[in-house]
Amino acid sequence: MGCDWQWGAWIFGVEGDWSATNKSGQAFGQFPFNQLNVHETQERWLATARGRLGWTWWDKTIVYVTGGGAWAKVDGSTWRINNPVAINEVNTHQRSGWTVGAGAEYALGYGWSARGEYLYVDFGTDTGTGSGFFAGDVSSSRLVDHVFRAGLNYKFW
Repeated sequence: MGCDWQWGAWIFGVEGDWSATNKSGQAFGQFPFNQLNVHETQERWLATARGRLGWTWWDKTIVYVTGGGAWAKVDGSTWRINNPVAINEVNTHQRSGWTVGAGAEYALGYGWSARGEYLYVDFGTDTGTGSGFFAGDVSSSRLVDHVFRAGLNYKFW
């Protein structure tokens, strides 16, 4: 969802989006007393709020760059293995980051346009220390998204 303003051949705009995701990654960690842990990070949703700067190219095409803030809901889990008792710790939090990207949009007519874009989203590195039974277990995760999308837009006015 967004809004654009045109000044000559230049396009200025703002837009925001939200997507449900189911992306995950796992890593092994060492717990005191030689117990092996498995850490999993799962991204549940992704939202961005961005500015957009474009230039009209030929008759009906816009090429643009975009950038702004990004937010994600992340679930972090730790499983302790090599132990007769299964223990799992789950924490949920939101992470903030930034995004940049580029794309092109083509006017199809009658208020409709088609577009394709790429976004690079970076949430940095999150370092967490276990709590309770997992006290002393330190883990870190780097969360980066590469988003390729195509869309169909309708211009209301």
